[in-house]
Amino acid sequence: MELHVKVLAVLCIVYGAFGLVMSLLMLVVFCGVTGLIGIAAVEEPEALLAVPIIGAIGTFIIGFMLALSVPRIVAGFGLLGRRPWSRILAIVLSVLGLVNVPFGTALGAYGLWGSCRRPRGRWENHRPTPDTLRGVPLVLRSFGWSLAATDGKVPGFPVDADRGCPSLPGRRSSVGRAADS
Repeated sequence: MELHVKVLAVLCIVYGAFGLVMSLLMLVVFCGVTGLIGIAAVEEPEALLAVPIIGAIGTFIIGFMLALSVPRIVAGFGLLGRRPWSRILAIVLSVLGLVNVPFGTALGAYGLWGSCRRPRGRWENHRPTPDTLRGVPLVLRSFGWSLAATDGKVPGFPVDADRGCPSLPGRRSSVGRAADS
């Protein structure tokens, strides 16, 4: 199992890096095409109508490639560090990669086979620690939510003594609003 996790992690990092390189190549291609169309627009002004269309298509393709490549690299480094969230991310990315024939299909099948097996070692008895939850209150705060079940031991976040949940100065948690109403 340990060997398969390391192999899957390295493959995820390599495949994600390849996706980043390909997205940069696509950026160069689409910028070159729109530049050539701009040059051709001197003689044919109607050619300028194609520039925003090609730009939108290029933006979509590059964004899609980046949206799949960056999480794959993150999952690879998470798998190397045996992070508990990395298995779930690897499974999701493996399912998404199954439609990318032939390399994505092979990596997706291997990723599903390797990630869905019974974990052993550090993952087996893993309990979240304050270090693994460090960014959770910040993410929840950005959506206006709070952690009502925390004991306040997340480093770097002050604890509201009334409610027992992390809070920021001058901002009330959603738990407190529900209790006040």
